[in-house]
Amino acid sequence: MLDWLDEGRELESAFRKIIHDPPRQFGSRAMGFGGLSDGNDGVQWSAGFDPDNGRRWFAINLEGIQYDNWPITNLILNELDRPLLPSLVSQFGRDINGEIVWQRDYWQVTARPPIVEHYISPTPVAFSGLLTEEQWREALHGALACLDPARDYRGRATQEVTLLSTGHRKKGPVSPHLSLQYLGPFRDWESFLTQGKASLEPFYQWAIQQCRPSAFLRKTA
Repeated sequence: MLDWLDEGRELESAFRKIIHDPPRQFGSRAMGFGGLSDGNDGVQWSAGFDPDNGRRWFAINLEGIQYDNWPITNLILNELDRPLLPSLVSQFGRDINGEIVWQRDYWQVTARPPIVEHYISPTPVAFSGLLTEEQWREALHGALACLDPARDYRGRATQEVTLLSTGHRKKGPVSPHLSLQYLGPFRDWESFLTQGKASLEPFYQWAIQQCRPSAFLRKTA
């Protein structure tokens, strides 16, 4: 499945054993990096490797995709109504080598070309930096702005972005993308995924919970 990627076979074997079988592949030889996810329609486990810089990650991943009525919208509005993640980070994240990341995906049909405005400020924030409620609310509002208010935030917004490859400004559809990443230490893929899953499990359960519709969800935040 990942024969083109350095360490691809080791990653695939460990992922099938520790996380999910069969996995779903992402990335490509042309992109220069790749990895696997469990393919869940919503909150996912994923792992990847970038041979150009040696970066390996294991992550909780939630994309701004419709799935079952835009679960990412539920998470954002639930957290704006009653933010839980900062206290969770304080309780379980102090010793995690990793980052909390909101990304902005720019869509050209099904492709997502790299853009200058990739990160939603003020993320990435290190787990060890202990995410503050102020930082989290700023990131949540930035993520919500990537969704269409005319559709109750259950659809992509339109923004002007800068293509990383050319520097050209383009206006088009964007969506938010949440990733809570474990970055090591790394000895081998099996132990890396085992430790990453144990470290991120409280945050996985948080994401599952906050993706559910709430009676207190507001249409605006």
